[in-house]
Amino acid sequence: MSAKYANWFNYLRILQDLLYRALVKPFRADYWSVLLQRPDSDSEEPLVVQYIGDGSQLAYVNSLFFDGTGIEQQKKPMSLRRLLFKKYPQTTAEFRVLDLDWPLNNLAGEAGVAVPYWVKQKITLSGSWEDYLARMRRKTRREAQRMIRKFDLHYKVVEGLGFGPKFYETLYKPYIQQRHGDTSIIINKDKFLQTIQHSHIMQLWHDQEVIAAAQITFAGDTLNLGWTGVAKNEGELRGAADALDYFCVQYAFEKGCRYVDMGHSRAVLSDGILRYKKKWAAALNAGVVPQGTLSVALLHLNATARRFLENNPLLSKKGRDLEAHILLPRNIATEDQLQSYLQEFSVEGVNTYRLYVNGNQITANISSGLKQLRLCAFPDEEQLGQFWGQAASNG
Repeated sequence: MSAKYANWFNYLRILQDLLYRALVKPFRADYWSVLLQRPDSDSEEPLVVQYIGDGSQLAYVNSLFFDGTGIEQQKKPMSLRRLLFKKYPQTTAEFRVLDLDWPLNNLAGEAGVAVPYWVKQKITLSGSWEDYLARMRRKTRREAQRMIRKFDLHYKVVEGLGFGPKFYETLYKPYIQQRHGDTSIIINKDKFLQTIQHSHIMQLWHDQEVIAAAQITFAGDTLNLGWTGVAKNEGELRGAADALDYFCVQYAFEKGCRYVDMGHSRAVLSDGILRYKKKWAAALNAGVVPQGTLSVALLHLNATARRFLENNPLLSKKGRDLEAHILLPRNIATEDQLQSYLQEFSVEGVNTYRLYVNGNQITANISSGLKQLRLCAFPDEEQLGQFWGQAASNG
């Protein structure tokens, strides 16, 4: 299949998917209200999350709030009508997470931060290969180059049709299961092979063995990185993914590409995959295809809920822009401390950083030098939940 027809096929597939999600899926899905709670701990206040949705993102929500250890309680069915009219069960939970796909999320939106299921990350290949290497995080660049030299790593690009089955069984599937655990989303083998036959695969070789591989496709001036698989390596070869990505970007330069699309990440600035791609100077992109959201509303604030918001800045989409929602920790009082804290979560592609601060916590001297920020001052801790929802939804 030529690239032209492959692109048309992809557009038709997206259109078919949108029609199904708008006209069929909402009426076939079963909706539930579930309470998630970590086993009681004497060392911290409890955290309870009320999840409402069709279950598609329940495992991820459990992973986000409880590292996958949350216990599901009080699972109750909900009708679509109650969902649309926001007739939610009463709860004393700290958070409510409303998991709705498009277009239901536009009809039954909840106050709070509407976190898209996914964001994309893309590298812009401006200048020369050496210019790009200078923009990379130095530690990442040096480690990848060291591994390539030390283990004499090299790559080959092959057709997807021949290597696809082995790629799926020995690299892709075990790698996804190991990396994501219960939140893994593993593509069906038949669908994987049907798609991979129209792609190329970059193989990473060591000592006459393929130790990692990545699906690559081209769309205009963009090299798209698709499914990736890495063998379970011990010792220093555990960093094979860095060497593979290094070669993929280098290959894009050799092919005259302007961009490398590194695929999807979760829309939370603490997400490990998002932070990994940040090392390669990959900027965030909201994307254009409508998608579902996790509307995160703060209902009650305690120390554990506050700590979650401080450690996990959430992203929301406003038009084609991305906004980050950051709750400033109480112990930050100077501009130097603030800049150091924000640098941890700074990612290219975020258009606005909403910094939620107690009205008495931050001074004019601190805010005056922070042009990228939009300060959202709430009067006291008890009103943060109400303010969080209003500030996020009103734009």
